[in-house]
Amino acid sequence: MSPRTVTEAATIQRGSDEIGGNRITTFWVHRLAINQLILMGPDRNLQLEVIHVSVTHSLLNSVADVEVVDPKKCLEESCKPKCVKPLLEYQACVKRVQGDESGHKHCTGQYFDYWQCVDKCVGPKLFAELK
Repeated sequence: MSPRTVTEAATIQRGSDEIGGNRITTFWVHRLAINQLILMGPDRNLQLEVIHVSVTHSLLNSVADVEVVDPKKCLEESCKPKCVKPLLEYQACVKRVQGDESGHKHCTGQYFDYWQCVDKCVGPKLFAELK
């Protein structure tokens, strides 16, 4: 078998991914590349490169299927109970401002105070988790 056959097999794999036969075709390309590696002899570097590309391609597809969860959201939920005082101040302000029809009163300061408290709690935990 020639190196061109491996390139054609990789092209076939890419085409079948669009149809949806990724796992079966990826296995077929791996098997074809391994068979060629055994049969080829002097062109082994090229064959190893093709095997590496095939494995990387299948791993990327399996990782893409996994839904990523934002750790910040989970940590924010765990930190909210520690910031009750700023939350109560914000809620009290919202009650006071609800009757204002002029639109000049707002609770922006209390809102930012609450989220600053949450962020201060989340920050060290989040960066420790990301490292």
